[in-house]
Amino acid sequence: MDSSKSWEGVVQYSVSAVLTSGSPHNKISKESRMVVYDSIECRSSEAAPQPLMAHGSVRTFFCLTRGTVNVTCSLQHTAFTPSSKIILSLKIKNDSSVDVSGYTVNLLRVVKLQALDRMRDEEELSTHNILTTVLESEGRGCPHNNNISHDVELNLTAAQNIQSVGVPPNTSSSLVKCNYVIDVNVHVPWGPDIELRQPLLIKAADNDNWKSWTPPSWIEQCVKARTSGITSVSDNLLNSQIFSGIPGFRPEL
Repeated sequence: MDSSKSWEGVVQYSVSAVLTSGSPHNKISKESRMVVYDSIECRSSEAAPQPLMAHGSVRTFFCLTRGTVNVTCSLQHTAFTPSSKIILSLKIKNDSSVDVSGYTVNLLRVVKLQALDRMRDEEELSTHNILTTVLESEGRGCPHNNNISHDVELNLTAAQNIQSVGVPPNTSSSLVKCNYVIDVNVHVPWGPDIELRQPLLIKAADNDNWKSWTPPSWIEQCVKARTSGITSVSDNLLNSQIFSGIPGFRPEL
């Protein structure tokens, strides 16, 4: 029995605002989905990771070496959104006398779940790993004494339609960790596959709720009140692009 079927959950964040003054029977409230970004992801999202390299030997049935095969893969970015197309640059240099039969590229999601138990040490807590193939691509190999280059496309938009849970973003917490890796396997005759594993980040999609929000009629009657409490907004922030065009605050820039 697959024990992973007993694990189920979705990690979501939201922010709620409630107007507590006035009649207790006529409270005004609003809840909106919130996207939480890791500051490191934001800084490195446009940077290209270092290319990965690996090589393997081609042998005959009698273990005689027929040459080597070198494989290099690289990504154009470190982080992607669920609507992105991942382009993996794959280069195969076949310095052997045998043709390489082909390659397989898989986008894998690795979810690590850790049970919450405050009565035991962290080392003793129950953990469970779930490995899921999100996307798969196959390609032709490389003739002997030859070089080839492939741009392997992994369309995350297509995965959104295929996967029942879509493509959830990377998550790093004490209880749930979700990571992604591109697994490259180059099939070498009479030898083990040449394997490369390229980690990558899937960021959460942008929150468009604010853009599509329609202000209610009562907000036109709102009057700004100056305050110095912990929930106050500075004049500089209030006059910035963030509050541009919101009725009751300031007109369009």
